[in-house]
Order: sequence, then C-alpha cells, then structure tokens
Amino acid sequence: MSKFSYEQKLAAVRLYLAGQSSGSIIKEFQIAEYAELLFWVKQYQRHGPASLRPSKTKSQYSSEFKLNALDWKKRYHETFEATALKFGLSSPATVYQWQKASDAGLLVAPKKKRGRPPLKQNRKSEKPLTDSERQELIKLRKENRALFIENEYLKKLDALIQKREQRQKNVK
Repeated sequence: MSKFSYEQKLAAVRLYLAGQSSGSIIKEFQIAEYAELLFWVKQYQRHGPASLRPSKTKSQYSSEFKLNALDWKKRYHETFEATALKFGLSSPATVYQWQKASDAGLLVAPKKKRGRPPLKQNRKSEKPLTDSERQELIKLRKENRALFIENEYLKKLDALIQKREQRQKNVK
C-alpha cells in the first residue's frame, strides 16, 4: 500500500461524492483496495476534511484509550473500520494491532515515558555548606589531588621499569 497525500485523498473523496465511479477513481489514483477509498469517504463525512491529513507526529494513545476502544468494539459487535471511525483513528489496522496485543496480554503494560528526563530546575534549593563541611571538602580535595599525583607517578615508574626490562631482553 502506498502513501497518499492529503490533496490526493481529498480529490478522490470529492470525485466519489460527486458521483464518479469508484472503479475509475481507484484506477486513476492507483488505490490498492476499494475499502481504502470507502474508509476515506467515511472519515471525510464523519470528521471533515482535516481527518484526511497525515499526522505530523506519531500518535500516542494511552492504554486506557485503547482498552475503551476495544471494549466499545466488543460491546457493539463492530468492525475494526467502524471502531477506527468512531474514535477518529487514521486506520482500521491500528485497532487490529491493539486487538492483537490485547489478545496476547500485552496491552495493559504501563506506558513508557519517551524522551530524555527533564533537568532538575531547583539547584538553588540545596542547603549551603556549613563551615565544618567546607573544611572537610577542602581536605578531601587536597587528598584527592595527592592521590592523583601519586597514581600518575607510579604509572610512569612502571612504564620506565617495563622499558628497562624490554631493553634487557633485547640485549640477550
């Protein structure tokens, strides 16, 4: 199934509503199935021309919304298409996927939060350091620096020892 622009969908729907045969519209716009054209027409009639526009972002539906849609479908013995039209979804396949997930027991999973978590805004709310904490912090920083220098010294000493041992092996 190929993607259709808003203008193509709207033109096909208007031709259909003007009385042109569905067969000629399907051939002209190269629509895969008659059901797809009919779904566009029903969407247009129920929700207006804006419903034919492709959404710019991927829609996120809550588990509660999905379960309500599936419950409605089951209660009224409706089709995937009728459910999609009732709840303003872009495709009956969406409802089918929800039904499949529900049957597998995957639909009730908690919603994942998307994106990066927000940065903490209230950094000023931290308590200022007391004098004893400030002194301890200074002491720990000095100790940390001394340990860093010692570590670097030991690394260089080890490298020199390894060089000397390598030279002695090459001489023999």
